[in-house]
Amino acid sequence: MQEILPDQGYRELGLKYLLTGTSEWKRFSIKTKKGETLESAWSYVFLKDGTIIGIGVNISELLEKERKIIESQERFDLLFNQLKEAIWFTKMDGLVINVNNSLESIFGISSEEFKKNPKLW
Repeated sequence: MQEILPDQGYRELGLKYLLTGTSEWKRFSIKTKKGETLESAWSYVFLKDGTIIGIGVNISELLEKERKIIESQERFDLLFNQLKEAIWFTKMDGLVINVNNSLESIFGISSEEFKKNPKLW
């Protein structure tokens, strides 16, 4: 365990997690044989005979994709809210799901009121 979790405190955290007897997934940064850091998620299966099966999944790519999605959403939100035109998104049933900042200055209606009453548009 010392090879994949070289930090003593982090290793104790991993051991404590194992000893809790929970099968919930928990994230750990581990070291590979090449010395690279790998983001992983771990869970344990506890069999009736006392056997413990550890399941580890490399989530590095998933976390990178998640980071890119968040950055993209932040760029979109910045652009969306800087436009001078009022823009809103609705679902097919008319439910308003997003309104930009210009709506209130143009129509004099708060975004909350606009979302509550789709008949306004």
